[in-house]
Amino acid sequence: NFMKSAPFTYNQPEFVYLVLKQVTWTKNDIIVDGNTNLSGTLRQRATTPGLMIYVTAYSGQNDGLAVNTWGIVRYLINGASSKITINGNAPVTADVGTGNMGGITLCKRGDDNDFFGHVKIAEAIFRNAADDATTEAAIYAYLKNKYSL
Repeated sequence: NFMKSAPFTYNQPEFVYLVLKQVTWTKNDIIVDGNTNLSGTLRQRATTPGLMIYVTAYSGQNDGLAVNTWGIVRYLINGASSKITINGNAPVTADVGTGNMGGITLCKRGDDNDFFGHVKIAEAIFRNAADDATTEAAIYAYLKNKYSL
């Protein structure tokens, strides 16, 4: 199962907040993508339970969300200021490139029917902003409280 929006203007900076459980982990499976392939991607990559983000380059791996455990994944696609943060852990920062999502696809590649992610998503927030630390902390606290994480 997957969900895909119609294309729309969704350009960097793009901040995504997910309340997520990785039901299973399979290298290269996609949790979130943009309208086209690898255009703002959160995927299972390298080794379990690793997650990475990608636009034109990969971030480092973040191992903060064990398989079959609920957590909060936050990632910012913003060129050289990109990052992926899981729960309250330190972010993994990277330059993932300058492309744009242009839409939202959940649990598969944006432009094809493959790399289906086997996850559960309780809530997803997609923002068109590079949230400052105060805003990011407020959204994280809201999700953490709402889902008792």
